[in-house]
Amino acid sequence: MEDMFDGWLAMPSVADFLDKKPAKCVHRLKDSGLPRVPSSSTEDARPHDLAATRCDFANTYRYRDRPSPSTENVAATGLAARQRREHTKSRLGCLSCKKRKVKYPYLMHALLGLAGSHNALQVPSSTPHATLTHRQKAITGLEHAFTRWPPPAQEAHVMLATSYLLCFQSSYIADGFLENILSLRGCALLSKLILSGGLAGPFSVQADMPAVIMQWNLRTFPHLDQTIAHEALLSLKAFSHLLASPIASPIARALVASLVGSITPLLVSEDLASGQNTFTLETPAHEITTPYARVLVQNPLSDALANGDIDWSDISTPSSATPDPLKSFVALMSSLLILAQYPHEQLLGLFDPSDQFGQVVMAHFLAVRCVISPLSAPQTGMHVPVAAMVAWMEGVVGAVKGEWKAYVAWPTKILKCMKESVEKKRGLDFGDVLDMLVQDAGAFREGRGRK
Repeated sequence: MEDMFDGWLAMPSVADFLDKKPAKCVHRLKDSGLPRVPSSSTEDARPHDLAATRCDFANTYRYRDRPSPSTENVAATGLAARQRREHTKSRLGCLSCKKRKVKYPYLMHALLGLAGSHNALQVPSSTPHATLTHRQKAITGLEHAFTRWPPPAQEAHVMLATSYLLCFQSSYIADGFLENILSLRGCALLSKLILSGGLAGPFSVQADMPAVIMQWNLRTFPHLDQTIAHEALLSLKAFSHLLASPIASPIARALVASLVGSITPLLVSEDLASGQNTFTLETPAHEITTPYARVLVQNPLSDALANGDIDWSDISTPSSATPDPLKSFVALMSSLLILAQYPHEQLLGLFDPSDQFGQVVMAHFLAVRCVISPLSAPQTGMHVPVAAMVAWMEGVVGAVKGEWKAYVAWPTKILKCMKESVEKKRGLDFGDVLDMLVQDAGAFREGRGRK
């Protein structure tokens, strides 16, 4: 400790480093008692003293790499080639060094873009120009990385992280609904590559570990207002007769099946629902009843309608004595996987305003997410703003015309509730929506803002 303290005091001042006289710095280092490194030494062989590792004193490396004074004239011609690049000093360190450490610029731009979009939701005066510029650079870099397919293990995880960031950022953008789903498709593709190839990295998880975590988090979960659940199911039932017609694409039928599967497990009998706001699971967390890890590569509900598994005549009757939140969560995640894995042409058809049936299905998809997602969202997800999702729902519901409007009466009521709540609180997040579902469920039943 004393040696470190003495060495720190013996280091030359910043003013000396700004001096253009190399000899002075060399003598100061020699007089300080610090060991000299021969010119043939490598960077790893340099003394690991505290001062020499700071970028603020980076010029010491330049002089320590120089030959001894006796051979300086001989090697003067190669001095420029051996000198380190210039350093830009600031309070935060050397900017040039920081830039050289960025190995994947598109990941950096994705981080900055996400931060900018999140800030824009909180600060009305924020300008989106820089945010969108970072986003565009991240997308361009990610597209270039896809041209080198298949990527090495490290870059595969970097690409997945970038895709997640772009997906999160689009969830903060009012017109980013389609981009959100397209980014999600990239996440699904890269996740499948990492899992199937066994590529080690930060996104490599132990099999069934997500299921253990989710089942533990869902041991105590909020009670879903049964009137809201029944209204959602009856709204889906209202156009169920169209699912067998040619206007219903396979992706639309699968999406409706997943929405039904996310609501019916939360139905409870009237005597059980009365007087309870939460329920407790009896199944231990280590007993996995639903292989959540397999949901990443297999959608269990995609063929539900084709096999006739949904009994529309008895859709509002609870299937079990107690609710199953984990089953509801898996079904809700399956709806995202359907959008992520079905053919690209079918996905774009759902977003085509001329496909009125597709608009009806997407309106219910967003409305169900508003009332189901907050119940199973992790604690970290409770701070996610919902203003952009409300804007998505407004655009989808507004695209429904004529006689088709009769099929979006319930999503319109949910939209009115969410829109008025966002107007009252600009930064409305999933945590606030959860409070509404538990403490003021009448807002969703009546189509009004939060109290």
